[in-house]
Amino acid sequence: MVDLKSITHGAQRYIGVTLKLPFVPLYLVLNTKGFLCGPIFEIHAFDSVKTCVCIMSQAESYEQLLESVVVRCSSGAVHAGILLGMSGYEAMSKMNETKD
Repeated sequence: MVDLKSITHGAQRYIGVTLKLPFVPLYLVLNTKGFLCGPIFEIHAFDSVKTCVCIMSQAESYEQLLESVVVRCSSGAVHAGILLGMSGYEAMSKMNETKD
């Protein structure tokens, strides 16, 4: 089962996605440039793409993804100016600033 939620923070808009897996829900926060996810993902899977992917320290809800800090990020995220230790809100803001 997949649930979608519209998330608004100031002027920015995101999509929250919940994948209801058998033993645990998996949360993602996305925009058109990339996404925030939990430490269940392996960052190396995303290094060959330009997408901004940030693995966050906590990921048990959309709020945790946005309020916790970046612990690993893809090369696309680094190129966008995202740094380790940034909050999810800051990372999503940096993603929105990047040009295609």
